[in-house]
Amino acid sequence: MTKPHMFLSDAQLKNELDTCLYCEEKPCQKACPVNCSPADFIMAAKMMQKSDIAKAANIIMSSNPLGGVCGAVCPDWYCMDACSRKNFDAPINIPKVQATIIQKAKEMKQMPTYKKALNKGQKVAIIGAGPAGLAAAGVLAQLGYQIDVFEEETKAGGMCNLIPEKRLPKNVLKSEIDFIKTLGKIKIITGKKIKNPNDLLKKYSSVIVAVGVKNQIKLNIPNENLAFEGLIYLANKNKINLKGKNVIVSGGGAVAADCAWQALNHGAKTVEIFTRKSIGKIQLPKDELHELLKDGIDIIPKSRITEIISSKGKINGIKTIKLDSNSRDIKGSACARLDVDFVILAIKNLPAFENKDQKKIFFAGDSSNVPLSVVEAAAAGKNAAIETDAYLRGQK
Repeated sequence: MTKPHMFLSDAQLKNELDTCLYCEEKPCQKACPVNCSPADFIMAAKMMQKSDIAKAANIIMSSNPLGGVCGAVCPDWYCMDACSRKNFDAPINIPKVQATIIQKAKEMKQMPTYKKALNKGQKVAIIGAGPAGLAAAGVLAQLGYQIDVFEEETKAGGMCNLIPEKRLPKNVLKSEIDFIKTLGKIKIITGKKIKNPNDLLKKYSSVIVAVGVKNQIKLNIPNENLAFEGLIYLANKNKINLKGKNVIVSGGGAVAADCAWQALNHGAKTVEIFTRKSIGKIQLPKDELHELLKDGIDIIPKSRITEIISSKGKINGIKTIKLDSNSRDIKGSACARLDVDFVILAIKNLPAFENKDQKKIFFAGDSSNVPLSVVEAAAAGKNAAIETDAYLRGQK
């Protein structure tokens, strides 16, 4: 099996499986946003035979139709942080175990298949084919609804398409989308932008809005227009020449890290991340944070950019200031640099649609006004699907 860093070798997998204590209270399951039970799928896979992998994959995918994707990119502050084993030595690397089990199941052709539900005769529209929309589609299709998913971009996957290959191989995402399509009557319509969810209610019994974020908040600093927004940079990375350039990324989460890695992979001479957070508060798994530093990407904590310096419309520097423990500017700490060629602002984005309490319309994922990890988005999609089903059955 081809093993990017998120997949374990057979020996590594066996070691992780044998380490599980199978706790009675299953704190790992309680910590999982989609309520998947690592204790159960680990015990199911223990002997590592084909039937064991099949059983484990069924446990994972029945809780989360994006089980392979989430295994690849899940941070370590959910199930891993709750793992009781950390009280003895180190927690089980549950995300990698999950990713490896699903990858093995795909290669062994042991992915679960489910009997299709009886058609309820009702159609539900989902706006957005990101993790929230895909998860919602999978759940509702299994309940017997006919699903049409509308995606503005040319392919499904949403923000998952922007995650670097080293974190999420494209074949993992594609195979997961293909799996979801097998769960029932699901049609994904790409290249179709929906401006008003209410317009869909003429043809559909209900609508789930799962389009995520669009517009980035503004820093309101001089020459901000010369910088690239994080998501826009990731979507256009192959068209931008950064060879030999000194790149600055502003942000403190997964998007900022992905921008930094992509800039480095595309030939940047140096890459630095400026973040308002302290190192301990950066929203990245510990191994990814260590990998950033190992790759030579410097992180400057408790700092913010106050101005982008330019000459004749081109970036040639930045001004920054240090922040105290309350994120207030520290007087006398302002600094100017004239060795910067490119700036990426990977900061908070705003939902594409305003989340209003509307009859027959439900919101999921980043549309719920909170930036989410992939697994949280999948959980939000599941919850929106359950709400929609309850409404359509007259229970809400």
